[in-house]
Amino acid sequence: MGFGSFQFQATEFAPEEFKESEFLTFVEAGLKAIEGVSNVKVKRDKRGRRDAQLRKPEVVPLYAEDGEPFPYIEFANVDFDLHISRAAQEEMVDEKEILAIDLGEDFHVRVRDGWKLSSAMVWAPGAANRHVPPTPSPP
Repeated sequence: MGFGSFQFQATEFAPEEFKESEFLTFVEAGLKAIEGVSNVKVKRDKRGRRDAQLRKPEVVPLYAEDGEPFPYIEFANVDFDLHISRAAQEEMVDEKEILAIDLGEDFHVRVRDGWKLSSAMVWAPGAANRHVPPTPSPP
């Protein structure tokens, strides 16, 4: 399982004004268009704002620049399944020099945006029955 932080963000191509629900619909449609992504579920928690109207800033800041995504939609939940073939994983291992651990080809991704906090979890549903060798300690 992996944990991290992840935000969906609008780009300069976003309309000048849009509702939060329209952005979430865009996120859902975008995920569904990606090969290998399935079972996409996007929903708002009832604790979130009531579909606020958003205005795009003149310059959409990059999340990496200021740590504030646009738009920040509180209490949004995104779940989807992701299939990454072994060949694609091997290519990533070769290019990025990451440790290869066989967790299978199918993963589940869960992104949760709470109050001023986002979290992302990725796990391989079938990995519980696989033997994963321990990571060697650095010399």
